[in-house]
Amino acid sequence: MPYRLGCTLLVFAALPACSLARGVIGSNGGADMAAIDGGGTDAPITGHDAGDAQVPDVGTVDMGSLDGGTRDGGAADMGTDTFVPPDMGTDMFVPPDMGTDMGPCAACTGTQMCCSLMCFDTTSDPSHCGSCSACAAAPNATSGCVASACTIAVCSGSFRDCNATYADGCEVDTSSSFANCGACGHSCRGMQTCTAGRCVGWAPITATGAPSARSQHTAVWTGTQMIVWGGTSMMTGELNTGGVYDPATDTWTATTMTNAPAARRGHAAVWTGTQMVVWSGYEGGVGWLTDAASYDPVADTWTTLPMAGAPAGRSRFAYAWDTAQSELLVYGGWTNTGGPPGFTPMLAMDAAHFDLATWGATSAPGLGARYYVPGFMTGSGAATRFLVWGGEQANGGTLQTGARYDPAMNTWSNMTNTARPSSRSRHMGVSTGTTMIVWGGWSGTAVRGDGALYDPVGDTWTALAATPAGFMPRSVATAVWTGTEMVVFGGADDPTYGFGTNFFDDAAAYASAGNAWRSVSGANAPSVRADHTAVWTGTEMIVWGGRNATADLGDGARITP
Repeated sequence: MPYRLGCTLLVFAALPACSLARGVIGSNGGADMAAIDGGGTDAPITGHDAGDAQVPDVGTVDMGSLDGGTRDGGAADMGTDTFVPPDMGTDMFVPPDMGTDMGPCAACTGTQMCCSLMCFDTTSDPSHCGSCSACAAAPNATSGCVASACTIAVCSGSFRDCNATYADGCEVDTSSSFANCGACGHSCRGMQTCTAGRCVGWAPITATGAPSARSQHTAVWTGTQMIVWGGTSMMTGELNTGGVYDPATDTWTATTMTNAPAARRGHAAVWTGTQMVVWSGYEGGVGWLTDAASYDPVADTWTTLPMAGAPAGRSRFAYAWDTAQSELLVYGGWTNTGGPPGFTPMLAMDAAHFDLATWGATSAPGLGARYYVPGFMTGSGAATRFLVWGGEQANGGTLQTGARYDPAMNTWSNMTNTARPSSRSRHMGVSTGTTMIVWGGWSGTAVRGDGALYDPVGDTWTALAATPAGFMPRSVATAVWTGTEMVVFGGADDPTYGFGTNFFDDAAAYASAGNAWRSVSGANAPSVRADHTAVWTGTEMIVWGGRNATADLGDGARITP
């Protein structure tokens, strides 16, 4: 039997949501019992509201007013009737005859739900997400709806949703959060502070398990770890030990000694994408080495590489890994041209390439012999170039010439002399990916505090702006490229380490886009040093090792500059 309504319509549980009110009578004082579409006979109901005649409604349809004055005969109204709500509390509810009348919700399809007589896709609409209700407001966020669940669509300003919980919205302000500085999960360390989304100041890296103190070693970045290897100690001489540092866990793991190459300094070390390759260098009492080996940090294994056809052993030479050709490129350096350990050393002016299976000489570089010269790769594909510039002569004089090598064509071409920097060696530099930046270095009599940017495509030099006040000229420092800036740290004002040499522990960053320098926070910086190494992780600069006026160093630190 039908139920009487107070202020709420009671809907039979078996009816679909979209059928709400399809059988409501639109009478206005007529009989409480409406005729059901389909031609059935209406029976009077006692208990109707006073004053109504106990006769069937004859001018009412299930979903609104009459169609043209004719009562519905059971056929669907199909949208022609206008819905008229029942007068509240007086008329009796009669279910519609199923499948004949069409109301406002009949058009709902698929994932749509009927809410307030309108159709909504509750799988993606935050105002009707999973039901007819809107998502509750989330702090510091704009709501979204995915698969019928309320989600964070956009966080406000520097706020981020770091716990993936909708209820508390974007709960972390990454501009000032120590544990989530600049991004969720990027934690500052030690005495650093989070300011404007950057970890300000240096944080020490653990010394537990670190390699022994050393300088003139090498370091490469694998994408997740830093590998330190080789170098020299004031106490024991050249070394063939190393360590793998994981910044995510702040831990060191020693490199295996099984099949490790001989001890050395002044060698090449590059990361190929899967392994570290070392070549040549100098070992006291032995001389210049010609061997090469690769180290796999995952398997912790060394593999000896072919030596046939390798150029004469050397140290302090230019080198780089050519990703396009998958080969090591080397040029110049201090060598004995294959003579015995006591043979008078000389400088090299040749270049070679090594694909880890075969060595081969390049075409003649066309440059004078030199050492203490860095090498850089720029460009990609057909535009890839190996760049060398500057360097030192056997008599201590310095050079201001350079050349670019095209690996694909095996050709060298000299760099322009127009607007080039003054002569120098032991300078710092980086590849930006498309250009080379050089700064500082040793003129033969003093350190330099200037530099320039070189464009290999246009063969042009552009002078760098002046450094920040107090950032002194220097040499044997380190430099990394962050993607937008060159960051220089440490160094000394006399690379020969003579009497009165000053070592530095400050840093500065140069942005090529604006040709401008800025000072980098020195809070909690590592101690003064030179002949150390530095790598860029993608978010941090990690400095390790080196030496000061009296000792080798076996510590390091990291900074988001």
